[in-house]
Amino acid sequence: MSQPEATAHLGDRQADPRIGERLQLTSSKRRDARTTAGASLHDKLRPGGVFAQWIQLYRLSPDLLKSTVATDTAVLPHAIGFQTAAADLMLVGSVEPLPADYPTLAARLARPGVATGLRRMRIRDVGDLAQYRGQRPRRVRTTSHPRRRRRSRRPGCRRRRAGRRRLLADRGPGHGSGRGPGQPGLSGPPAAETPPDRRALRGGWYPESVPFEPTWIRTPDEAHALAQELVGVAAVAIDTEADSLHHYPERLCLVQVADPAGRVYLVDALALPDLEAFRAICADRATFKVLHSADNDLAHLKRRFGLKFEGLDDTLLAARFLGVRELGLERLLAQYLGIQAVKSQQKTDWARRPLTAAQKAYAADDVRHLIPLRDRLLEEIRAVGREAWYREECAAVAALPAPERAPDENGYRRIRGAGRLDHRGLSVLRAVHVQRESWALGERRPPFKVLSPETLLALAVQVPRERGDLGRIPGLPPRLVERYGDGILAAISRGLAEPVGEPPRPPRRPQPAPPALLRARADALRRCRAQAAERTGLDPGFLLPQRLIDALAAAPPPDVARLAAVPGFRRWRAESLGIEILEALASAKGS
Repeated sequence: MSQPEATAHLGDRQADPRIGERLQLTSSKRRDARTTAGASLHDKLRPGGVFAQWIQLYRLSPDLLKSTVATDTAVLPHAIGFQTAAADLMLVGSVEPLPADYPTLAARLARPGVATGLRRMRIRDVGDLAQYRGQRPRRVRTTSHPRRRRRSRRPGCRRRRAGRRRLLADRGPGHGSGRGPGQPGLSGPPAAETPPDRRALRGGWYPESVPFEPTWIRTPDEAHALAQELVGVAAVAIDTEADSLHHYPERLCLVQVADPAGRVYLVDALALPDLEAFRAICADRATFKVLHSADNDLAHLKRRFGLKFEGLDDTLLAARFLGVRELGLERLLAQYLGIQAVKSQQKTDWARRPLTAAQKAYAADDVRHLIPLRDRLLEEIRAVGREAWYREECAAVAALPAPERAPDENGYRRIRGAGRLDHRGLSVLRAVHVQRESWALGERRPPFKVLSPETLLALAVQVPRERGDLGRIPGLPPRLVERYGDGILAAISRGLAEPVGEPPRPPRRPQPAPPALLRARADALRRCRAQAAERTGLDPGFLLPQRLIDALAAAPPPDVARLAAVPGFRRWRAESLGIEILEALASAKGS
């Protein structure tokens, strides 16, 4: 306080600085203000002491954030910044280098309470701490919204974006990137030691004793042993990999399972005759089955193995009830756990054995972090009081039936250009479409890999009669003419043999325009939905889907009880929006 440029303003409650006096420093010289504040901070730190400051980014302007960070890093040469998933910044610094005892840190990070808190700062394991060793604080964003993937390519945009994000001040000479020995930063072991590798930590969220490599389950005995091991656990993460791109009909190839300890098992659905060993676990409501976008995975398991499910946790539904817009598992893992998922393998051939290392890594990552992600999402759902809504929606998804898919006899009508064909052309198109379906089933190949839809349409338009005419059809090279030529000509003959007066397409029932009252009700419901979405932060299409708007506009229920009984409406919608919806329906007036 001896410098004339610095002035101290004390609050109304004067107290000992050691017990929390609020001290505000102003200065006409920015450098002197840093020095004054830093001197006070420097003096209060005991030898080996650590200073930590939590900064809420969304409440600070860029200039104030730069000044705050520059002040701390100018005085504390060994400083580091951790950005959290919620757009907060934790600054940790010290005057002297702090040795890092990695075995002790790993033991502390394994404690449940400690681990939960550190996950919010994207610190999953000792590897996350080791990667910051000797580094400067990361550049941070002043918004909690995720970065958009599509970026403008206009000249200068990238430079302007970089300027907006460059919020941390330069630390000056002697504060390099920390890649060489003796650089400032959160010190680790001496230079001769090597910090632990992320992969060597065997799983990130889990203790080092947990194997990183998944375990294969290929025999009934192995399946029964795993099922016995999972009896009584609090949660089981499940995912499936099916193949509709390389096989027809679609084949369920793999079921991934992870336990709460982070151990991953790959259940080979192609090698096992059934999954009876897991029937009791799937039906046990005390063991939560954690999936992401569960409806498709459950449909596979119900249809193929006849399993029934109780106690479902769907991380996609959880994110929906929090108003999250980007619902992909990769984005949720990055946003809530700070995990960068393995590169997608969705277009790969999951029926191939053995799986590649990339396939196994992707399959394991799809379940390894689901339970920690569920826990993190549930914390926020409970904080906003929507757990009952979420549980009802999960129970409804678990109860959805999964009947066998009936043959699509009218698939030819959805081929682009089919609507322009006359009766004869439609008859030919249907005949070659049926023939292609037969070949696809016999060869276990997707129909589009046998003959493309464009080729089928060209056959219906040109109607070739001779084998030599097939060579002029797009998508029919000589090898396909040799393989399918006779069958194509036979199918065309069958199509031409159908009676001309009997159109293959059934007559369409007239669809009259909705009356004015129906339109008025739908408009009123959409306005009500928009207001509710703004109030709750939920996606409008999830809050009140269009199918429910159509059903309510056609047959308005008289009260909330009848409203809740509308198929697919759910009680949580009736409780939160019921009165508003009834008022909107009553206010609608048709002209």
